[in-house]
Amino acid sequence: MPASTRTRSDRRSPAVVPRGRAALYARQSITREGSASLDVQVEACREAAARLNLEVVAELVEAPSTSGYSNRGRNRPKFGELLDLIRRGEVDCVVAYKTDRLSRGGGPGWAPLVDAFEEAGRDPDRAVATTDGWVSEFEIGIRSAMDREESKKTSDRMLAVRAREAKEGMPRIGGRRPYGYSQDMSEHIAEEVERIEEAADLVLAGESVWSICTDWNERGVPTVTDSAWAVQTLTSILTSPRIAGFRTHQGKVVGEGQWKRIIDEDRHDALVAALAPRRSKPRKGRTYPLVGFLVCGKCGGPLRSLTRENGGRSHACRKGPGMGGCDGIRIQADGLENYVRDLICGMLADPVTRAAMAEPRSTDLVGV
Repeated sequence: MPASTRTRSDRRSPAVVPRGRAALYARQSITREGSASLDVQVEACREAAARLNLEVVAELVEAPSTSGYSNRGRNRPKFGELLDLIRRGEVDCVVAYKTDRLSRGGGPGWAPLVDAFEEAGRDPDRAVATTDGWVSEFEIGIRSAMDREESKKTSDRMLAVRAREAKEGMPRIGGRRPYGYSQDMSEHIAEEVERIEEAADLVLAGESVWSICTDWNERGVPTVTDSAWAVQTLTSILTSPRIAGFRTHQGKVVGEGQWKRIIDEDRHDALVAALAPRRSKPRKGRTYPLVGFLVCGKCGGPLRSLTRENGGRSHACRKGPGMGGCDGIRIQADGLENYVRDLICGMLADPVTRAAMAEPRSTDLVGV
């Protein structure tokens, strides 16, 4: 059939070849008003990538977090993954909802990104795109400076708001629910309040926090996150000014809070005094050559060192809050260390072993 007589169905459009591989990057601030949700950002980035004829090979979405100039974008694990993808040459560009999703904090956001693209030999004018299109190298420099200044102003405004809220005694709402209270701190959680009062009574009667945590874990008492109780967790709750009805700001008590207290001020002071660290003078550091190298043969947990009052040492798989062991193995330290020493000395006495150790490894030749 002549080409001029072909029907519409006979003609085939040439396949569209993607112009590059793109990684989508999304980040949302839970303290910044009007911040687009992660779902909205990802969908908009997908549409932008399609318009720019880019193949999306990775979607990197940060967990929602607070925004703050002092942090300046350092705690962004997905951003680190993005830099690794760029350096390894697995992506050619990045698509973000807006430039400030990449440049929060100015230089600390843009500098490593630009450096990564330069190391990979990418075109800086086709390295970053937003929903509005490509961002040129010149525009990145201008926008990074503008974003840095805006970030600082936003941070200053938020700090002023937080300070005012603290002075007025308003609860700090956000993140994990405080133990003993509802999320907005408007109500007590009855069973948790009973646990706090129980623990406070036991501590003031001379009971250790360790024993309380052990008991609660055995009884299946849940934490806010349904994890096991640890000494640090319970100590933090019992010494928190929050349960005594006090509002803190930047680590200092600034007044009374607008919520119902769980314990009174005198009881709070007594708990803080009872749980304060007691160490009159620094203890000499103990050295155990095998610490960090030994694991339990039953549960795979780390073996921890123990020293008795008579000076006897051992390595044991310890069970208890924060230990994560099974309490199934205990071995005398001196005998084990002597055995390992003799084993290593025997290996070093073997000419074949020494020759193998003397051979250069491939990693030693990198950069030579």
